[in-house]
Amino acid sequence: SLTGLLEGARGRVKAYEESRPALALSDAWDAFIKAPTRKDTAGAARLRLCESNYNKFVSWMAAKFPDVVEVRGVTKEQAHLFAVEGFEGLCNSTRNQAISFYRMMWRVLIEGGTARITVNPWDGIQKKQEQHPRRRELTVEELARVCGSLRGEMRMLFIVGIYTGLRLGDCAMLEWGQVDLLRGIIRLIPR
Repeated sequence: SLTGLLEGARGRVKAYEESRPALALSDAWDAFIKAPTRKDTAGAARLRLCESNYNKFVSWMAAKFPDVVEVRGVTKEQAHLFAVEGFEGLCNSTRNQAISFYRMMWRVLIEGGTARITVNPWDGIQKKQEQHPRRRELTVEELARVCGSLRGEMRMLFIVGIYTGLRLGDCAMLEWGQVDLLRGIIRLIPR
């Protein structure tokens, strides 16, 4: 019957598609970056961090599961094991951000269809509670001790930070055009 022939043809097409190589783990970052469904809201520094996290996962997979070379070969068990082993010694905030990134990356690859996967192995990995250490102001004696131990440009940056409240990076990037000495103000957008 015609229906049977059509089903047979669909089965052969599906078997052929499945036999073809899918997206390799080594090519997934480029596919993710070029994916039209990826929101392009991250800055360059954030993308470098995400790429570094992804490369860490690829290296871990190559060491632990060298036979898995395609994105579709990554299982929930492997993702969960990496969530335990891959972030040893790092804070929970760093781990949570990376897991959120992996979950999002796989979702984009699923939507794009190039990875030929339907299940996101990162789904179901729970976030860990983040510990935010309490900070306190330094005492005058502590500030004097730190400032006394610094020399040269670092001392100047530290002093600018103390008197302006700017962070070190903003002190280092401060330009004369942002300083109004007559009115005694600094105008800048913190980085």
